[in-house]
This record gives sequence, structure tokens and C-alpha cells, in this order.
Amino acid sequence: MDRLVQRYGKRILLLVLGIVAWRVYQADFWQANRFREPIRAAIERALGRRVEVQGDLAYSFLKGPGFIVEKVIVHEDPAHGLEPFAYVTSLEARLNVWRLFTGHVEFGTLRLDEPSLNLSRQADHGANLTPLIQRALSSRADAGLPDVQVRNGRVNFVFNRRKSVFYLTGVDLDLTPIERTGFRVRFAGEPARTDRRALGFGRFAATGSIRFNGSAEPEVDLSLDLDRTSAAEVATLFERRANHLTGRISTAARLRGPISEIAIAGKLTLEPSRRELNPLRQSGLPLAYHGKLDLRGQTLRLDSLPADNPTLPALALRFRSREILRDPRWAALFTLRQQEIQPVVGFLRSFGYELPEPTSFGGTVSGTFGLSMGGYEGMAVYERLAESETVNNASLLVDGPRVVFETGFRDLAVEQFRGAFNSLFGAWAPGFVTDISQGKLTGNLRFDLEGEKGAWSGTFRTTPRLKLDGLLEPVETEALTVELAAGRMTVPQFHGRVGGVSFDASYRYEPGVTIPHLFSLTLPTLDLGEAQRLFAPTLARQSTMARTFGLANGAVPEWLARRQAEGTVRVGSLIWNGKSYPNVRARVRWQGANVEIDNIELASGRGSVKIDLSGGVPVYDVAGTLPRED
Repeated sequence: MDRLVQRYGKRILLLVLGIVAWRVYQADFWQANRFREPIRAAIERALGRRVEVQGDLAYSFLKGPGFIVEKVIVHEDPAHGLEPFAYVTSLEARLNVWRLFTGHVEFGTLRLDEPSLNLSRQADHGANLTPLIQRALSSRADAGLPDVQVRNGRVNFVFNRRKSVFYLTGVDLDLTPIERTGFRVRFAGEPARTDRRALGFGRFAATGSIRFNGSAEPEVDLSLDLDRTSAAEVATLFERRANHLTGRISTAARLRGPISEIAIAGKLTLEPSRRELNPLRQSGLPLAYHGKLDLRGQTLRLDSLPADNPTLPALALRFRSREILRDPRWAALFTLRQQEIQPVVGFLRSFGYELPEPTSFGGTVSGTFGLSMGGYEGMAVYERLAESETVNNASLLVDGPRVVFETGFRDLAVEQFRGAFNSLFGAWAPGFVTDISQGKLTGNLRFDLEGEKGAWSGTFRTTPRLKLDGLLEPVETEALTVELAAGRMTVPQFHGRVGGVSFDASYRYEPGVTIPHLFSLTLPTLDLGEAQRLFAPTLARQSTMARTFGLANGAVPEWLARRQAEGTVRVGSLIWNGKSYPNVRARVRWQGANVEIDNIELASGRGSVKIDLSGGVPVYDVAGTLPRED
């Protein structure tokens, strides 16, 4: 028997002790949930709001004794609304060890993970955060306030029981009590909007303090920093049309004073995507600014004046906004003096204006430009470029969705004008003016853009040299006048020459019609042999090898497929096969690869000719009583 006891006694004892330890561990005494009500009451006292705990409790010993509470709801004062003040996914409450020795249960730190907070302000009850903080500050005189930490939170703003479209996401916040009069603050977050994609618009951080001095207004002393981020992201937080804005932006500012009159002083750095859009031609454009923020009245005023920026004495910016967190309304005024045109136009383009880059005009800009929330109505800018050798003057007017650009020039090289003309006209580039290759121009232009509709007007004179597709030699003219109006272009009677053929002509371009190019052509003499030579690139597109081996003709070139022209031709003397035919008249309709010459009138016959240019060689169809080739 003794031998059995010796053999199995230790094992039995260990089994009994294990069962007892397990039963003790399973006892309610050791379960964290037994402290649910004391913990809930302690959190309620610390926050000054009714608290509801829906999840489980667990012990936490990693950073001192404490509890982790799941799914906590901090209810709101009914005077501020029915929606809870906070939903907290997980709340970690760390005990104040020193207070435990005095017999008090207090928290040294409250950490809120992934909370959703509702900060509200009612016209008749003020802000919901103020009484909560004041109550906490004035709670038991012998009690210390806990440090409050928020991680990866969301902050909503509610005004008169209506939630704002603005909110803060990814919020990290540390509040450390200062002598029961305020808190040291460390904050980081991203502003966002409920009506935009669920992304922040640049992350900013703040450090400093906020103090509550009895009945006086709370005072802040904060350093604010916006990380280097996309300028479009920041701008589209307030204005959708700014999504064309390029480059990056960052800022650092100091905010000091009572919350109804917070003084702001800071520096903003703009980094355009292209250095030529920066007046200083540097990688970044620093702008010092100052202003006032009224959190009670929800207004913001910022100014960046020449006195703030000695390196930019000709630039002044003013920004005003009201209802900044509820339903913002804003306006900005830019005053410029002798600034280069390219950064100005680049700025306008960033707000969706389809303006060209006036690289051919150069010069500087002076004037005033205004922007406002939701539109440009009532805001106008009139800017004048400094005179240059070729550009006499230029002005830009912006009035709501309408943009008007005017310029006058003299002896402007056509090579310079051609590139600018193509860029300026864009989809509205009319007629053969874009084919001008040599010469000079003198006159004026006006471009009127509203929405997606743009039209040019003006008059200029030129002696151009035109290189037209399908002609073997360029067209040379004497001085001609080009008139533009409402997208139409008219060239009154002018004289010119191409190869051995001289002519007098007039031309008109009508946009939006099937055949936009209209002309009238008068030739003293025309030799059909010379005409065939000049139109050889059009008439004989098939190579010699293709003709020899009977290869396919190939596709119609794009320039030929696009050709849509119609007009009248008068020839004083038509030479055909060595014979002369006086006073010839005809009407020409040229549509892509099909040319119709009808109403042909000769002294010896009448008729029409159809030419099919879809192949490598032309195919003729002659009708009527026209003379035939011998």
C-alpha cells in the first residue's frame, strides 16, 4: 500500500492541484467582465457622458494594469442631438497605479481605437465638446484627468443637427492635461468629404495647447503643418473644377488666440509641375500669409500681400470663406502686376478653362482676377500684356464661364504665328490659314470662349506663302486681308500665283456645314497641261512600280478624304491640246476623292466632268457637248 501511495501520490496531488487551479481560474472573481459596471461608471465620470458598454472586457498588462473594452458607445447630451457623441470599436483604459494605493480607482490613460466622433454645435446650446471638457476640468478637485488618445478615428461635424459634408479621417489625437486648465495637443488627420470618393485630401498635423480659462473663451496655441501633397487634392476639397491643377503644395502655420479670433501666420509652398509656371523660375514658390480664423462664426480670412513676400512685390492674394465646416462659401482675389503670361494662363487652365499657352506672344500681365465658390459670376479680370516688338497689346477678360482674349500685332512672323494659331484655335482652327508657312501679319484677333463653344473674330493683313496638300508648288499671294467673325473666315479679293498660273480669288470658311470651304477663282489664262502638272500629287498617287506590275491603288490619303470645297471658276482663255477656248465658266464641287466640275460653259459646248480620285490614277467621266481630245 505504501508503495502504491509513493508511486501515484505525487501524480494524484498534481491532478488535484490542477483541478483546483482551473476552478479558481474559472471563478467569476478572476473574470474581467465582473468589473464591467465599475469600469463603465469610471469611464462615464472621466468623459462626462453616459457610457454604454456592449462588448467584452479583457485585462491589459502590456503598458501597466488596465482593461480593454470592446464596442463602447458614449451618448450625447439630448440638447445637442440624438446621435451618440462617439462610437468606439475598442477602448483601452489604463489604471492610475499611484491612486490605487490611496484607495481610488482612476484612469491614467484612455485610448480610443477606430472611434467615430460627432462634434456638434447648436445655435441655442453651443458646442457639445465645451461642456464635456469643462465638466472634466472641474470634476473632483483631488482627481487627476486622464490622458486621452485617439487612433485611426473619424470626426464628423454637426451644425444645428445637420451633419456637414466635411469630416476628418485617419485621425490620431493625444490630449495631455495641463494643470487642470487645458491640454497639450498632438493631432494628425486628413480632411475629406462625404460627396467625394472616400479618400483624404492631404494629411496635416498640429501640435500645441488649448486652454480653458474660466468663463473666457478657450485659447489655442498650435503649430499646423500640411504634408507635401497634390495641389489638386487640396483644391478639389473646396472646388471640383480644380482637378486640373498640377504640382504639389505644403504649408506650415502658427495659430494663436481665442477661438473667435485666432491669428494665423504661415508660409505656403507651391511646387508647379513645370518650372515655367512659377514666376520665380524656382522648384518651389514660397508665399508667406497671415489672417484670422473665427471658429464660432465659421469664417476665415487669409492675405498674402507684397509686404509679406519681398521676392514677389507684384503679387497679392486675398481669400475669404464663411461657414467653413458646414457649407463653405469662399472667394479669392488675385492682383497681378507685370507677371509673365504663362503662369497666369496655366493657373486658369487648372480650373478647366481650355485656354492655349500663349508662347508666341510673351510679355507680362497686370490686372485683377477673382474666383468664387460654385462659379465665376460677378468676378472679372482685365489684364494687359506689356508691349513687345511684334505684339502691340493683349487683354484677357474672364466673366463667369466666359473667356475673352484680344490681341493686336504688327509684322508678326508667320512661322511664329502659325504654331500659335493652331494652338489658339484648337478645334476651331479655320481653313488654310493654318497652312501658312512664310510671311508676316499685322492686325488684331479676338477669341470668345463660353463653355465648349469658342469663336474667333478680327482682321489682319498678310503676304503669305501657302503649302497646300495635293499641290506640287506653294501658293504665293500679294497682300491679303483675313476677316474672322463668329467662327467664320473671309478673305476678300486677292491676287496670287502658283507655278505658272496667276489668279484672282476670294475665300470663305463656314464652320458646321457639309462643305465649309467656299471660293471664287478668276484666271486670265489656264493651260490644262500646267494644271495637271501642279495637281500631280493629287492625280497620280500610284507609284511607277505599282503601275508597271498592276498593284493595288492603295487607300485615299487623309488630307484628300477631308477635303470639302465648293466654288466658281472663270477662265479668260483656256488652253487645251493647243487650242484656246475663251470665256470659260464652271462650278467645282470637291468632296473627298470625288470632284465634280459642272455647269461648264464654253463658246463651243457645255457639259460636266466627274473625276474619281479614289484609285492611284484618276478616272474621268465626261458628259455634254464638250470638245473631245483628238
